[in-house]
Amino acid sequence: MTKQKPIPLSSRRTLLKGLPVGLAGLALVSPLWSRLIGRAVAASTPRQRLLVWYTADGTVPEWFWPSTAGTLAIRSDRATDLSGQDFNTTIPAADRPSFILQPISSYANRTLLVKGINNPGEADHATCVQSCLTGEAVRDGDTGSSPSLDVLMAEVHANTTHAEPVFRTGVYGNRVSYDGTRDVSRPRGRDFVEPSWQPISDARRVLDAVGGDPGADAGADPTLRTASRLAVLGSITERVTALHYATGTPAAERLEAYIEEVARLERLEREMRPPDPTGPLVDPTDATVAAAQGDISRLPDVSPFVRDLAVTALALGYSPAVTIQWGASGTNNIQGGRLTDYRYDFLPDIEYPGAGDHGLAHPEDGAFMEAGHRITAAVSTRDRVRIYRWFMGELKLLLDRLASIPDGTGTLLDTTTVLCVSEFGGPNANSTAAQHSPRNLPYVVIAGSQTPFRTGQYLTVDRSHGDFLLTLARGFGKTDASMGVGTSIIDGMLR
Repeated sequence: MTKQKPIPLSSRRTLLKGLPVGLAGLALVSPLWSRLIGRAVAASTPRQRLLVWYTADGTVPEWFWPSTAGTLAIRSDRATDLSGQDFNTTIPAADRPSFILQPISSYANRTLLVKGINNPGEADHATCVQSCLTGEAVRDGDTGSSPSLDVLMAEVHANTTHAEPVFRTGVYGNRVSYDGTRDVSRPRGRDFVEPSWQPISDARRVLDAVGGDPGADAGADPTLRTASRLAVLGSITERVTALHYATGTPAAERLEAYIEEVARLERLEREMRPPDPTGPLVDPTDATVAAAQGDISRLPDVSPFVRDLAVTALALGYSPAVTIQWGASGTNNIQGGRLTDYRYDFLPDIEYPGAGDHGLAHPEDGAFMEAGHRITAAVSTRDRVRIYRWFMGELKLLLDRLASIPDGTGTLLDTTTVLCVSEFGGPNANSTAAQHSPRNLPYVVIAGSQTPFRTGQYLTVDRSHGDFLLTLARGFGKTDASMGVGTSIIDGMLR
C-alpha cells in the first residue's frame, strides 16, 4: 500500500475536503468532534484555557507561603507523616514555609505566587467569597457589577463550537453552607451562578454534547443515551486509522487522546451513576441519588470523578473555562451537640471529625464551645494542614492528567492556567483576630509554557485583589480598564 502524504489544511472547509469520506462525515456528528478533528489534523495551538479551583476558608499562612521572594522553590524532601498530635511543633520551623504546597513541588517552575493581595471589602464569609473572583469590595450587600474572571476569560476565548462559555461543577456546597457563601462565578449583568452540585448530571451534559443528539428513542434513559454516545465513540475509534494515512501519526495520536478522555469519563459516569435513575438529570430529592452524590462523607470517591470531568471538559473543547467549587463554608454544622460536616473524616489522622472547614477555621468559637467542643488552635492548625495538603495532592493529580494529554504542539497543560482561589488569608494561622482576614489572599497560579503568565517565581506586593484579577484578565486578552476595585496591573506577572 502506498502511504498517503499529509494534506495541508488551512480552514475547516479544507479540513473536511481533505479527510477520508468516513471521517469527514463523522466531523458533522457533533460540533465538538468537528472541532477536535480539526485540532488533531491541523496541530494548531488551541486558544487559552482556564481552570478555577476554589476551596473554602483560606489557608494556614505560616505553612503556605515561602520564606523568601524571588525564584520559587517548593521543597519535596520534607515530612509526609502528619500523624500524631505534635507535628506542628516537631517539624522544624525552617520546613514549614510552603509545606502545604509540597504535593505540587514538581510544578514549581510553572507556579506563580504573589503575597500581599488584599481585599478591602467587608471581612466575612459571603462578602469575601462574592469578591474573590470579581475583584469587588463587597459591603452591606452591595456586590458590585464586575463579572468574575472565568466569565471575562470566556468572553475572549469562547466561540460557537463551545457548548458553554463557562462550565461549572462542584460538590457538597449546598449541604454545608448558606446562600451567598457559594457565590463564586458571576456572568456579566447577571446574578451569581452556582454549580448544580450534581457532578453526575454535569458529566452527562458534557457527554451528550460530545456524542451529538442521541435521538428521540433514547429519551431520558441514561443507559440508552450512553449507548448512543458509545456508538459515536466507537465510530470515531474505527476511523482513527484513517488519520494515520491522511495526516500522519501525530494527528492520530492527538485524536486518540481526545477519544480516551471521552471513554474515561464514560467509564466513570457509569460507575458513579445511581441505580434506577428517575429522569434526565439526577434528582437530588431521590433517596438513591442522594446517597450517590449527596453524601458528604464520600469526598474521596467523588473527587477523581470531578477532576476527570474538568479535564475532559477542557480537552474536548466543551468550554474554555471550567470552575470547580470544592464545597463552601460559613455554617456551624452542629446537630444535637454533634459536629456534622463529615467531608474530611476520611483522612486517617484527622483529630476533630465533623468540624469541617468552618469549625476548624474558628478555633474556640462560641457556638462550638456551647455544644461542648473546644477545638484548640493547635488542633485546628494540624487538621487544616492535613486538609489543604490533601487538596494539593488532588490538584497534582489533575495537573498530571493535563500534562499527559497531547494537544496542539504540546500538551493540554501547556495552554491551561489553573487558578486556586479562596476567600481568606490572614497574617497568622487560626488567631481569633485573623479568622476572617481578607489580607494576603492565597491565590496560586499554575500556568503552562504557552500561557501569558510568568511562572516559577514568588512576588511580594501590597495590592488589591482587583489589581491581581485585572492582571490575569489582561493576560487572557481582556481590555477592560478596571475589574472591581482593580485599576492597574501588577508588574512581573505577565510575560
